[in-house]
Amino acid sequence: MSDKTSSKQSTSKVDDNRMIVVETQMGVKERRKKVKKFTKLIASSVKVEDETRLQLGELTTKCSEQEADAILEPMRIFHRELLEKFEEIGGDEWSRSVIRVMREFKLESVEELREACAKAAQVQVEENLLTECWNEEKEMLGEQIRESQREKEMLGEQIRKIQREKEVAEAQVRKLEKALTKLRKKLDQEERKPNGLRDEAQEIAVETVTGDEKTSSEEKKVFMVGNLGTRVENRSPYRETAEKSKEIAVDTGMEEKKEGMKPKKTVIRESKILIAPRIGVKGKSIFEYRKSALDTWKNRFDFANVEAIVFLVNLTEDEETNQKLGALVLEIAEEVKGITIIPYQMDCAKSGLVESWKRSWITAGHVKWSDSAASADEKFKTWEQLLEFLEARTTENVVVAQLRKESVTSEPRIKEDKWSHQ
Repeated sequence: MSDKTSSKQSTSKVDDNRMIVVETQMGVKERRKKVKKFTKLIASSVKVEDETRLQLGELTTKCSEQEADAILEPMRIFHRELLEKFEEIGGDEWSRSVIRVMREFKLESVEELREACAKAAQVQVEENLLTECWNEEKEMLGEQIRESQREKEMLGEQIRKIQREKEVAEAQVRKLEKALTKLRKKLDQEERKPNGLRDEAQEIAVETVTGDEKTSSEEKKVFMVGNLGTRVENRSPYRETAEKSKEIAVDTGMEEKKEGMKPKKTVIRESKILIAPRIGVKGKSIFEYRKSALDTWKNRFDFANVEAIVFLVNLTEDEETNQKLGALVLEIAEEVKGITIIPYQMDCAKSGLVESWKRSWITAGHVKWSDSAASADEKFKTWEQLLEFLEARTTENVVVAQLRKESVTSEPRIKEDKWSHQ
């Protein structure tokens, strides 16, 4: 008995394995046909019941209706339960949906469906990871945008503040320009007066003196001493005081006028500068001189901050101009402790003048002459040309090093400065 049972179980297991293999290897079309057949089978269970009833009636006439119902009752119950279970699982809707998906993605077996589901799950994991990374990146970008917005607002506030300060400064400049214009007009008017420069206080003092002179009744008295006629002048002390006040006021006004007419010196902030004629390159450390202003050029600047100078000399056939240029170098040498002279353009053929200059400058104490026969043929067009010219004629010069740094951050200026390049 046990052998038969075990043989039946083994046979059923083999059949089940075969069914699994068959279902795994079954195509989509075959599976769809089987689902349709199964659905039709479920639907035809009522028809089976009716056919069974007819067959029972044909087999025996002695079977009553009640007996037939009793015989068919188990079949009816099975049919009802089978239909209910089939409807609970959604009928063939789920199977047909799975088959439709497999057909759309060209999947022919359950194994391919399983692999596709595994890939979809992996894609979903990657998508979730990318979504999380994107959310973090989005949050970080949002914070950067908000920070940039705050910086923008701060910069806007600073710009508005600077604009207000600019407007106030422009108003002050206009006010000072008006005051300067009035002062110049007043100075011009005072210069045209024959008695010199006067202000309101001086005019009041003069009027006071004039009134005192008119009201005084004892300016001069003449009387006789014995037989001699002696002229005695009795001067009023008020008149003498007024005249002295008048002279002091006029002298003070003239001194103030002279001091006011003196141009203020421009303070040179750079400690290392280049002094040259017009060379074609502009910079904050480059100061140009003109032949027509050699006498007064040095008085326009304050050299207190200057430590070293490279001076480009432009000698011409004009002996007077050359003498003025030499005097300018000596004047600057009295204030600056390190000056290097480099010939820029030597139009003068008199070597004796150059030799005498070299001797006089060397005796000045801290003036060096660069013995270079070659001179520049024309103006420099770029910073690099100027630096190549200077570096070829000097060695480790601090002024040239400063100009090299300035050339990196500065652009050549086109418009010349009114004061610093004359």
